[in-house]
Amino acid sequence: MIFLHYRLTSCCYYREQNTIPVKYNLWGKYPLLNCEQLAMNDRRLIENHFFLLSANDIENICKPLLKLGITCFTYIKNFNDGSQVYLSNSARWIDDYYNLALYKTSLFEFKSSLYQSGYFIWPTEADSAVFLHGRNYFNSSNGITLIKSNETDCEFYFFSGCVNSVWLGNFYLNNIDLLEKFILFFKESASNILRKADKNRIIIIKDPIMNQSSNTLNFINNHTTDNTRSDFLKDINSYDDNNKLQRVKERLSNREQEIAHNLLKGRTALETANRLFISRKTVERHVENIKIKLSCANKTELIKNLLVLETF
Repeated sequence: MIFLHYRLTSCCYYREQNTIPVKYNLWGKYPLLNCEQLAMNDRRLIENHFFLLSANDIENICKPLLKLGITCFTYIKNFNDGSQVYLSNSARWIDDYYNLALYKTSLFEFKSSLYQSGYFIWPTEADSAVFLHGRNYFNSSNGITLIKSNETDCEFYFFSGCVNSVWLGNFYLNNIDLLEKFILFFKESASNILRKADKNRIIIIKDPIMNQSSNTLNFINNHTTDNTRSDFLKDINSYDDNNKLQRVKERLSNREQEIAHNLLKGRTALETANRLFISRKTVERHVENIKIKLSCANKTELIKNLLVLETF
């Protein structure tokens, strides 16, 4: 690997190529890249840096996304120690992100510990430099960012399409599961790339304010806690799926649960009666009671609901 050394001469930064790492961060492990310097006088991110070299491989992995109208993909992993992994299907985008200091206006460059897992639909009228640059020079807009907050880092998955793909916003909302499945596919297909990228992390020297909490994060983070959900559902006399199973069990007697179990086994009323040593009419009466308790119009709907709930 070739390392670049920057020295200050006549108020301009010049690049000297050598084979010795000359400046490291406080942890002594990752090359320290001051993007304030890199952005001056057409300074470039190290031409042979792994992030740039991996772009073609990332592009090949991302080909399935084209079928969804998604043309741009970026993966960022920000660690708690300040180091970063940055991969994309466009090497030119990576180069611009660092050397034009686009990171300064990104919503995703604060401390990794400040983010919560969730997703963020990009605003259509964003006027920040990073959004404008992507839209004007890369035809990248109508995007979504999936956030995965971990104990030691935070991962960001950026998906976007063309400027005129205004339908993508609704597509994301209705197909989040497809993006989640692609993330699993990406982490498996790019496992070797991710391992190498981890060994080539960089650190951006940022303004102190970028490492502090910001009201901007209120725009991104999902502040709906479990208690908030529970209180809301209680107010509308409803309950979520996690509580639904328990609620259903509590509403059925032991005998009704036995009969429901036999229904799911495909047994007829007569077969169930013989197994439980009760009359067929008693079984049918219990079935009617179960239908009433579970708000089912007929036996078919009852069995379907019991199968979905997987209660018994």
